[in-house]
Amino acid sequence: MGHIQVDDADRVEGLLHMLCEELFDEVDEVRALACQSIDREAGMAVPLQYLLCVLELPQARQALVEAAPAWRAALDQMEALLLHVETVWAEDRRGWAGLEALLHAPWPVRRPRLPDLRDGDVLLTLERNGRFGGSWDAQLEWLHQQGSRENQADIQRILQLAAFERTQGVGVLEVLGGNRQGDR
Repeated sequence: MGHIQVDDADRVEGLLHMLCEELFDEVDEVRALACQSIDREAGMAVPLQYLLCVLELPQARQALVEAAPAWRAALDQMEALLLHVETVWAEDRRGWAGLEALLHAPWPVRRPRLPDLRDGDVLLTLERNGRFGGSWDAQLEWLHQQGSRENQADIQRILQLAAFERTQGVGVLEVLGGNRQGDR
């Protein structure tokens, strides 16, 4: 696969598109700017940065300038989150990195509204809550009775999740999202 080269002009264009999307309904000239970038030919777009230079849209420019500090702050937050997550994953010795990264993030990280059923921890916790009355021990006992080697990974993960909940005093689903409170 070839690597796509992204330069500063590409990044500026991407930022302008996001800013225009944010301000589209609020500032008429931003809406005009965004609409001007769509050419009549299918799949063609005129760069927003070009249009900013050639079109007389003072309200759009002003709105974009006023929005820039919030985007700069968001970029700083994103960098802080990335550094936090990298540190947590690098130092993880208990298998809790994802949970710890969320629990101790530099701000309340946005989580899914409903449980993310692609996440094995969510599935194990939902199974515990639904089939075993919220008891990790009952779930572990059931898995041990099954006697299958295929269950060993689940058993190990359940032991880690149970230790996390005991140590942190918070439920797995509370950390991962998709549950209001009290999933333990």
